[in-house]
Amino acid sequence: MPAVWRKLPPEVTRLPVKLPPRAMSQALRSLTQIAGPLLAGLLYTQLGGESPFWLGAAVMLLGIGSILLAAPHLAAPESLPEKA
Repeated sequence: MPAVWRKLPPEVTRLPVKLPPRAMSQALRSLTQIAGPLLAGLLYTQLGGESPFWLGAAVMLLGIGSILLAAPHLAAPESLPEKA
């Protein structure tokens, strides 16, 4: 279980069905593969051809910002085992 997941309160992490992390990841990926093109198409038709790219840039900046904010609070990994 990722360190970030363990730091979330139980109300957030409690699911009605216990799914392995891989299944949750695949489910979210499937949802993004459906919602992403729909949203990009809507933006393209309503705001112009560059708008999906600006949305992608904004999502990337949010991701980078989230990582930078979370990094100091994550536990450092234990030292690596020495090679024999």
